[in-house]
Amino acid sequence: MEGAMRNTRDETRSPNPANDSLLADELRERLSRWIDREEGIALRIDHGVVTLAGELDSFYAVQLAICCAKQTPGVMRIVNRLQVRAEAEGARTE
Repeated sequence: MEGAMRNTRDETRSPNPANDSLLADELRERLSRWIDREEGIALRIDHGVVTLAGELDSFYAVQLAICCAKQTPGVMRIVNRLQVRAEAEGARTE
């Protein structure tokens, strides 16, 4: 009986895969409000696990994208594969 209760609890915490597309829409909306050129972000969501990939103009933009994802309801975990564009990094050091 205890094992059955544990499974039930796990199921209620797991997001519905059908909600992944709604989650993607919400996260894209949030990203577009805060990040210039957010189209540089490839977004993949699988059962509430968000993978952010691509190149952005600054470290600040990368951190902001991660923050947006963390604050989006339904996000269970974030995999960060974002990088700062090489030309953006070089422009700062010159």
